[in-house]
Amino acid sequence: MRFITTVLLCTGIPAWAGDSGPWLDLQGGGIATGPAQGVDGDYGGLVNGSEAPLEGEGIRRLNRRADHSSWGAGHTISLLQFSAAEMAARYPGSIVYVGAISKREGGFNPGHKSHQNGLDADVLFMGASRYTSVLDADGGVTGLFDMAKNWEYWRLLTSQKIERDGQMIPVVNMILVSPPIKAALCRWTEANGLRDDPENIDLLKRIRPTEGHDAHFHVRMHCSPFHSACVPARDSGRARTTGCEAVAAQSGARKPLVLALGFLVLYGLKRRGAFASKDLNV
Repeated sequence: MRFITTVLLCTGIPAWAGDSGPWLDLQGGGIATGPAQGVDGDYGGLVNGSEAPLEGEGIRRLNRRADHSSWGAGHTISLLQFSAAEMAARYPGSIVYVGAISKREGGFNPGHKSHQNGLDADVLFMGASRYTSVLDADGGVTGLFDMAKNWEYWRLLTSQKIERDGQMIPVVNMILVSPPIKAALCRWTEANGLRDDPENIDLLKRIRPTEGHDAHFHVRMHCSPFHSACVPARDSGRARTTGCEAVAAQSGARKPLVLALGFLVLYGLKRRGAFASKDLNV
């Protein structure tokens, strides 16, 4: 993996250029089966799971025991490895810390609602080396959260594409973060003029506010096109809005009427799927 990564990074061409998703091992390694978040015995599974490395180029595994949720689908593990190596090349010493993924053969994973078929991974925010909340006592985002570097890493993750229904879409379906972090990202992207780029708009749609994700983010992948037994999920990029409209409405709500409108907008966006529910918590 180290050799392949080095070749890609030294070609002078971005490793995510083109439509092939060169960081994605779509046919080799672990094979995802069933749903990512099954219930009542109908759980997802993992065949020949790929083990996340204990450590590698820019990557460290938080779970030191191989039998403890350290296994994933081939394209999940390859994306984490290549993206971590790219960040280390850009920022020497940078390390991506990976937490829970799935059990070796998938299935129900105690303590999680998903992490069943190798498509889900918990990852610490960039710059963090242990689970530490990036929120203060009032729920505000602190300086522990590096807005620009996390955004850059997420852009890397979503730059890798797969073909689905005749279209190229990001292999990353969604990224779950705490609601205050999503709100801060909405304000930050607006202040920095990032909303004119359709790729940034697509990323905002994929970043879903979900409680319980203030010390790490959760990335969920799409099924590999070659995993025929994997149950595909609706693509988050199809959401009508980024979810930032509700944030804007609430931040400016000083009068009762405006506040009421903000909650109406929030309710409407939830109905449309722009916001994740607590049941999506993993």
